[in-house]
Amino acid sequence: MILRYAARRFSTSARRLIKEEGWQGKGANVVDLLASRSLLQQTTAPNSLRKHLDEAERTVYAGVDPSADSLHVGNLLPLLALLHFVRQGHSAVALIGGATGSIGDPSGRDTERSSLSTEQLQHNVSRITEQVHSFFERANEHLASKRKGEGEESPVGKVTVVDNADFYRTMSMLDFLRDVGRYARVGSMLARDSVKNRLQPSTPDAAPTGLSFTEFSYQLLQAYDFSVLHKEWNCTVQLGGSDQMGNISAGIDLIRRRQHSLLESGISEGPESLSQSSEKDEPSPAYGLTLPLLTTSSGAKFGKSAGNAVWLSSDRCSDYEFYQFFLRCSDGEVRSYLRCLTMLSLEDVDEILREHDKNRRERIAQRALAREMVLLVRGRKALDRAEIATKILYEKRIREVTREDVLSTFGEEQSTNGKKVLVRLATKDAVGVSIGSLAASTGLVKSRGEATRAMKSGGLYVNDVPVKDPRQTLRHQNFVSGNQTLAVLSLGSKEHRILMIDEIDRS
Repeated sequence: MILRYAARRFSTSARRLIKEEGWQGKGANVVDLLASRSLLQQTTAPNSLRKHLDEAERTVYAGVDPSADSLHVGNLLPLLALLHFVRQGHSAVALIGGATGSIGDPSGRDTERSSLSTEQLQHNVSRITEQVHSFFERANEHLASKRKGEGEESPVGKVTVVDNADFYRTMSMLDFLRDVGRYARVGSMLARDSVKNRLQPSTPDAAPTGLSFTEFSYQLLQAYDFSVLHKEWNCTVQLGGSDQMGNISAGIDLIRRRQHSLLESGISEGPESLSQSSEKDEPSPAYGLTLPLLTTSSGAKFGKSAGNAVWLSSDRCSDYEFYQFFLRCSDGEVRSYLRCLTMLSLEDVDEILREHDKNRRERIAQRALAREMVLLVRGRKALDRAEIATKILYEKRIREVTREDVLSTFGEEQSTNGKKVLVRLATKDAVGVSIGSLAASTGLVKSRGEATRAMKSGGLYVNDVPVKDPRQTLRHQNFVSGNQTLAVLSLGSKEHRILMIDEIDRS
């Protein structure tokens, strides 16, 4: 098979520079590094894998699910793991599931995924591909700026992004059955947790959910992905979430069986030889590594189905909301997130936590986490916007900002309900108008009645001052900054509208 994509690899000299004395120490093994950052759940043949990674530069890959048009915070761990591999001198591939996304992975699910239309899937693949490229570009910029600040200017490296739809464009079903299906064993497929959990009832009184043939076959598609990357890209390590070990093992089995078959026929295929063996002399030409799921302090996982996805796309989650999510983390969460979600050295993490413990009310660790995450995912300009927004909306420091600050920060910003945060009004449409009416017309509440109820419960504010009287109107004095053209209308602590008038007519 001739794969139709270009590799974006970085130079051997760059990799050599990465391995020099630096943040993680000379010659750090990636497996141990991931474990130290709570990014390691399980590996196949752990001793052999460590040796494999120490011996030479390797290529590792992780799959990226295009079931939505944006990734979320829960998807970051595999991407960050790839980044750690690259920083230690290895090559990495992010594989977008343009083909597998049309089916949906049954792992970790008790019901079948809703199928996506061809148009929606293509849209998602396009957006996710752009997002993955942007993530690694911003991550490299962020890390390069850190290295430059420490007197180092060497590049960090790049990650190649591939769409697995390219693997199947010219493959017929008969081709797949002949080249892949013949090596699969139904007994092994049935033994995968993703299959067993669907074929067995969740409780003694419940009926099993069942599994479609499409979902049952998913593991073969992921196995074939690994096989193609192994053969064409010299990719010997696959990493994924903690629910992916079954699919990863299916890929390792396929690679092993195909190699045995070809060796028996006198044909050599792929970059690995069977002389590289795993523990107990079991041939292991490929390896798997799984990462823990990212969870809250209560153990809830992040994701679309869990209903708590924190989206990486600014179209779905504004810069200040992204920043605020990490700023609001509990002390227990921030200790974990600083290690697994940031690229800060563990020495820096320990120092931040020591300072944090001296006065936890200052939330030093949360501020460091929020800053690092916005820089890593959104970039410097996004951080500037997030900090200005936080100053206005959450730290009640609106008097310190200018009109230009607000326009540059909130010109395109939206809240989670899709409403504009910044509302520009003519003076006559704001001054002298009831606050309840303004709350309803700006979308802060659904109706004037809801505004009245919020006032009675003490939940509606103007510039952080509670509004008690439903008849109260907005006055000139409420516009306190930006040359007296800005006021903040708030519902509780999380929903806000910034009201901007062009001028104040005092005649």
